[in-house]
Amino acid sequence: MFYSVKFFERIKVDDPIFALSVHGMAGVWGTLSTGLFAALVIMKKLMNGLRVTVEEELVGLDLSEHGSCGYPEAFAAKEQRIVK
Repeated sequence: MFYSVKFFERIKVDDPIFALSVHGMAGVWGTLSTGLFAALVIMKKLMNGLRVTVEEELVGLDLSEHGSCGYPEAFAAKEQRIVK
């Protein structure tokens, strides 16, 4: 509210009880934020459709999506320690 009061004073709008600053700016913010948060909710619903299954997540996306290990040297080092 403080900055909207200063803005309207600077552009010389006669608003002695600050009704435009209080109600006008709150209305503008309410309108914009409704659209913003509605878009975020819609994006969240769309993005949840892109999630992989729990099994694919546990196996790892390298194997489930691409069919190969992303870091084969890490698995080779682990196997060598087990063999010894």
